[in-house]
Amino acid sequence: MSMVAVGACQANGSRADLAIERFQFSNKLDACMELKPAQLQVAGDHISLLADVSYHDSIGSCTCMSALINYQVVDEFQVDGVKVENELMRAFKNTALNQGKYLSFIVSTEPDYEFKGRVSLRVSCRPAL
Repeated sequence: MSMVAVGACQANGSRADLAIERFQFSNKLDACMELKPAQLQVAGDHISLLADVSYHDSIGSCTCMSALINYQVVDEFQVDGVKVENELMRAFKNTALNQGKYLSFIVSTEPDYEFKGRVSLRVSCRPAL
């Protein structure tokens, strides 16, 4: 696995689409935790976003029924003036296992996928099973 540091994507060659500035969080749990894009990790079979995380309160106090959170990755761009949202994936994270100040989010299981616009990670409570 190789680490691509903030701002170093373009220095690695042709992956300008991996500029950290393209990635943003739409965080419905911002009363409990703050997330900020920090670094991208490129592995052989996926691309991950490493996010700085600050917990303000427990996830349960944000009305989540567990420490599991959902996230959805959406590439947002325009084609002929029409907004397109390409959903790349949906997954969940267990925040109870996080002992550090970072959370890792897989943003693509296709390492050659070229992001076309802003990439939004939409974070919310995981519904009860």
